[in-house]
Amino acid sequence: MADPLTALGAAAAASQFVAQGLKITIHFYQAFQKIKEAPENIRKALAEVEQLISISKLIIQNESLQTDSIASTLGICLRDITKLESILRKVSPGEDASKSEKFRKAVVTAFKEDAITKLLASLDREKMNLSLCMHEINSSLLGSIGIQLQGAQTTAGELLLVISDSARNIRTVVDVLPGIAEQVTTIHDSFLDISDRLSKISADLLPAIISLIQAKHEEMMSVLVGSSKTQGYFNVPNRLSRHFVGRDDVLQQLHQLCGRERQSSITIVLRALGGQGKSQVAMKFCQETRGSTFESTFWIDASSELSVNKSILNFYLQTRPSSSEKLDSAEAIAEYVRDHFERTNEPWLIVFDNLDEPENVPIVRDFIPTSKLGLVLITSRHADALVLADSGCNIELEALSDMSASELLVRAANLDPTSSSSEQALIISTKLSNHPLAIVQAGSYISRRKLPLSDFVHQYERHLQLVLTQNHLPLSQYQRRLNNEEKATSLSVFATWELSLAQLQQEQIGPKMFKEDLLNLLGFTYSIEVPEDIFAVFCANIKPWNSMEIMRKAPGSYLAEQLGNWKSTTYVEVLAEFLDLALIQGYNRREDGCYQAFVHPLVKDWIMLRIPEEPSAEYRILMMEILTEAMDPTDGQPGLLPLALDLDGLATETELNQVLADQETPRGSPGYGTEYLKRLLRAQNSLLKTMFECGRMHQVERMGRHLIPLNDRLFGAISMESVSLGANIAEALCHLDKYLEAESLARRLLPQSIALDGTESAKSRYILKILARALNGRERYEEALAILDQSLELEARVLGSHSNSVLDGMLDLAQMLDCQQRHAEAIAKCLEVKAALAALTGSNEMDDSMNTDKTRCKCSYALGCAYYNAERWPETAEEMELSLQYNLTSRGETHLETIFCFMYLGLSLAKMGKLEESEYYHCKTDELLSAILGPANSRTLFNAFGLAWCLWKQRKLLQAEEHYRRAYEGYLILRGGGYGITKYLVRCLALVLRDRGLEDECEQLIRHHYKQLVNDQVFTEEDIDGIAQETLSQCVDDC
Repeated sequence: MADPLTALGAAAAASQFVAQGLKITIHFYQAFQKIKEAPENIRKALAEVEQLISISKLIIQNESLQTDSIASTLGICLRDITKLESILRKVSPGEDASKSEKFRKAVVTAFKEDAITKLLASLDREKMNLSLCMHEINSSLLGSIGIQLQGAQTTAGELLLVISDSARNIRTVVDVLPGIAEQVTTIHDSFLDISDRLSKISADLLPAIISLIQAKHEEMMSVLVGSSKTQGYFNVPNRLSRHFVGRDDVLQQLHQLCGRERQSSITIVLRALGGQGKSQVAMKFCQETRGSTFESTFWIDASSELSVNKSILNFYLQTRPSSSEKLDSAEAIAEYVRDHFERTNEPWLIVFDNLDEPENVPIVRDFIPTSKLGLVLITSRHADALVLADSGCNIELEALSDMSASELLVRAANLDPTSSSSEQALIISTKLSNHPLAIVQAGSYISRRKLPLSDFVHQYERHLQLVLTQNHLPLSQYQRRLNNEEKATSLSVFATWELSLAQLQQEQIGPKMFKEDLLNLLGFTYSIEVPEDIFAVFCANIKPWNSMEIMRKAPGSYLAEQLGNWKSTTYVEVLAEFLDLALIQGYNRREDGCYQAFVHPLVKDWIMLRIPEEPSAEYRILMMEILTEAMDPTDGQPGLLPLALDLDGLATETELNQVLADQETPRGSPGYGTEYLKRLLRAQNSLLKTMFECGRMHQVERMGRHLIPLNDRLFGAISMESVSLGANIAEALCHLDKYLEAESLARRLLPQSIALDGTESAKSRYILKILARALNGRERYEEALAILDQSLELEARVLGSHSNSVLDGMLDLAQMLDCQQRHAEAIAKCLEVKAALAALTGSNEMDDSMNTDKTRCKCSYALGCAYYNAERWPETAEEMELSLQYNLTSRGETHLETIFCFMYLGLSLAKMGKLEESEYYHCKTDELLSAILGPANSRTLFNAFGLAWCLWKQRKLLQAEEHYRRAYEGYLILRGGGYGITKYLVRCLALVLRDRGLEDECEQLIRHHYKQLVNDQVFTEEDIDGIAQETLSQCVDDC
């Protein structure tokens, strides 16, 4: 028998699924009637939805089926069916749809068609999971499901029946059904009484009932969905060597420590020299404990702070409940993930691999969860990591035993394990200090050469001597950081790697002529995981930078051979050869079809050490340019990488910052080193400009604060590089509401730009516009307008009165007028620009078409904003739709201007009574703005305000309260309690609390708000009572 909470969860989920499923079938049938050639796979999926409805009914009717596993699976189904219903509601055709409505539906369809297919596939999988769960409980019920499936009827009457049957499971939610409470005053008396009363409720109240039930169970379902996502989580790299031998004693010790009694998590540190197989042992342990000892296993690359944050972010994005608010800071995400492991009731294992840098030890220590169900395994080369180990949990991984080492060599060399080969293998492995990585590389060399074991030692010693005598190597510097044992093992790895490299077959034609160049590129990346994408994008976008003859002799020859024609098949063939020679650790194919290679840290060290100074500098610069290009959007197209919390994008940016900050002048003359750093810095400046154009303002600000002093040092404070960089940063600060900083920076840049390029230069005019925007943001309107007028006068004198730049400046003027509540003047100015653009179309005076389209797009946006503030809602929607068409095509949905179109479209639709469509656009805006500008940005908060109003109008009170509270608290910090929007929001929030029957909390909120204004000397204590009563009486009128 299921416990009451579980039964309530399963039954409630089943009830909601049936309700949403009925809506889905209606939308499907409507769509098929209108679309003659609807996709066949979606037609078939309709049957799947009807089957799931019947399964859900069976779960409601059979208490034995109301288990944890079924509740969890139903939670996933409910999540997917809710999303699907929301999508189909927006795209379902109406009989008299207007042109604007058709456009909106087309936009939604464009966004969601792939999502529909994925959701249906997910539902199909979960149907199978439900069947398996039910089979375990009562296999005979499956037969009845089959009967019900054949005769399933999806009518509104059945929905009433389902709600009646499950009423006993929703007694606890009666208190939150204010719309029904008067009709069911005796609902707690008995199940029959509830059933009778619910049956009398008219069908038009059903959506409200379902919405209220869903609100009550939202928190519980979020937990169910979240736990189902993390249950069985296993992200351990698939790099366990097929030659793995020995280490039985270490694995046994790890298993024993798992069974230790404790009140908190156990932390084990597995320490060893580089290449001894720490990661391999950890992977083997993860495989042995998967599904038996631990329910979930989380692998974290701890080689840098960046890699730790990337791993944590990846876990968060894959497992967070879809209904939860999206977090945007590394700290908040780390806290969320840590809290997840502390709350879960399933045993878990977390591995921090390669914690080799002492400065990263505090980061790991702060993250480790404390749940007694958990075990933390840390692999490290550094003794500082030992401070993290619990008592008795420090394991020193020694070199392999003689027997295991010789066995590993025999396996790696593909030899028969005869007594003679074992004896020779023992001699070689001893020579290599029984070091696993060196032995694997030696075995690969022996296998490829079909070399007798007796001949290997001589060749090894010859290559070792070459390693020690190459005078360009800074090996002595490298070895100063190592102890004697580490020096010996690193030399063994370097020498055997050189032996393997000598076996690399260079071919006579095509990219495979330059395999070694690709190997060097892999070594100069800033992560042990190297994605193929960065090379493919570079080859697709870069034109030849020199003659082919020169490029073939320089760093980047492998890429030069494939410019405009990247060959993924060739790339993976070369990776396979590298792996066969043990030159890399491995490679795999991601779900998107791209490959990524894995390079051991010791191997990366050697690749960078072995290359002379000038090629080494060239490789570093080339890799910087490769990574920069990977983030650069193509002309007139959306960015190639996702911009909202994109893992690879954020990693690339941070890696470049780290390299630039830590980079010392390379070996050689000071002049060469300075030029090298300048080239690096120009590449970084280019990346920042790309980030700015893509609307990632937080990243621009963070990068810019670091780059300004470096630019000043290398190029000089008065240089075009420094001025251009500063201008982008100043405009980004305006977007982030940091107007005082933006003004200060613009005032510093303006005289520098004038000194370099004159008053009428494009850069000087651009900085004048930024200064005007900053002053406008500080509400210094007269100064802002005066400076903008000055800029427009310069633009007209230099470019002509009908240039795109002048028209663009006129739109800036219109937006400033709009900010000053001069809406009629703003509208008139926008219409003037619109008329000018229409007159220019096809004329000789027109600038290039791309810039004209941008100005036309900006005009529609500015006019839409002015119409909105003038309360002309249909005109707002029309102009925003025009602007949205251009932005979606040319900039992508993550560009700021596109997002603002979403927001104003949502606001205008809400005012027009189209609340469901409005909610869709507001939710989309909220997710994107939180990621790009941050949750505390004024635009993010303003959108939250609009979303809350839309939800309140739909009587989704819990969600409305959440977003009103978020907007209110944000504006309270940003603008203060006396600011107009803040006071308006406190009234809105109070009204929602009162609608929920929380009168005391409502009054308490208002009193607390105005009490703060007393402290700020805005009001006196005597004013509070009167203000509170007046505010309560104004709530309904204001909202």
